[in-house]
Amino acid sequence: PGDASVLASVDLLDALVETVRWRQGRRRMYDRVLDDPRLTRWFQAGEALPHPTLDAVRDVLSARYEVPFGALGLNYYRDGHDSVAFHRDRELRHLDDTLVAIVTLGAARPFLIRPRGGGASRDVRPGSGDLLVMGGRTQADWEHAVPKVATAGPRVSVSLRWSSRLGASTRSE
Repeated sequence: PGDASVLASVDLLDALVETVRWRQGRRRMYDRVLDDPRLTRWFQAGEALPHPTLDAVRDVLSARYEVPFGALGLNYYRDGHDSVAFHRDRELRHLDDTLVAIVTLGAARPFLIRPRGGGASRDVRPGSGDLLVMGGRTQADWEHAVPKVATAGPRVSVSLRWSSRLGASTRSE
């Protein structure tokens, strides 16, 4: 069974790499605007997903965690040069109750978590087909990153998010 799930995740990775219309975002870093060092594609709730397995993943995770995961994001790390620096997910960091479920497809890469603002990091390094769920105080108190590495095969992370939509930025006091 383990070998079959790894093969299925590799097949899904290949299908997504070939069929998704990947986008390279741009972001302001201090006084410059730079290309994001990875490719992405977000699908809003109700938008057709590029592979039926992604619908099944969203349905299974929504049932398991008893929350309606809606939008689905894909992040494509083409090789060891693609990365994302330590961060908290901007739209979730001030909310009281959030869940982020990430399914990894392809090459294992470091996935570091550290206390907000710095400190020692921990590498949870998910492999192909692994599920990582960040909930509770994760977005408020922790940062996460996928750093550059010398060499790596392709990796796609499938990200599903849910929030209560309640928190410091939305409460009226």
